[in-house]
Amino acid sequence: MPKCPNCYYELVLLEHKQKYKCAKCGRLFPQLGIDSKEFREQNKREREQSRKQWLREVRNNYNAKKAIPKIIEEIKNPKPKKTKEKYYNKKRDTIINQKKSYRLSLSDQQKKEQNGKRKLRRYKNIELLA
Repeated sequence: MPKCPNCYYELVLLEHKQKYKCAKCGRLFPQLGIDSKEFREQNKREREQSRKQWLREVRNNYNAKKAIPKIIEEIKNPKPKKTKEKYYNKKRDTIINQKKSYRLSLSDQQKKEQNGKRKLRRYKNIELLA
């Protein structure tokens, strides 16, 4: 059952509005945001459980490591993100120049479309926070 982000009380689903309502504080939350948050937390718990299981099996049998899927291996040894940072730091000027030239090459109609998309995204994010 989803919990309220403010007071951690149980939320009630209002299907006709597609929103959750907190019975204690009375705030409304979008269903999509709460459901996705619950899904991410559940995935995190399952990954942690599978990691613990993998560690137990490795302690018991060293060859068990081969039987576990690669996903669990990636959880234990995630790939470093520093390579992207190094690439950006090396080619920073060229990347910025490419972005500038792309923006300058856009027509007025394309600029209006992109600004409209940004505006919609901004309002959508405001609704998710409220």
